[in-house]
Amino acid sequence: MSAHHPWLPTEIFTPRLAPVDLGCLVAQGRVLDAVADGGTLSGTLQEVACSLGVSVGDLRVAVDELGQVGWLALERDADDQIRLAWAAEAR
Repeated sequence: MSAHHPWLPTEIFTPRLAPVDLGCLVAQGRVLDAVADGGTLSGTLQEVACSLGVSVGDLRVAVDELGQVGWLALERDADDQIRLAWAAEAR
């Protein structure tokens, strides 16, 4: 007979996690690798995506999510050029 502990579930519980977009996850990792040491990424969105080996769509989502959590700074200019850098508040 086993003792029941109120803090232990009586049944096996498997939490349901939201599906992970692997392309976006790869893009986030590559962006962070590129800017973590103080470096920057610059060019058009297409050029930066190509240099990282990710799709433009995945890069867009990755940059948006990393910016929302305060890890990435994004600058845009009038010529469709972007500049990505480690956010100052994340240092």
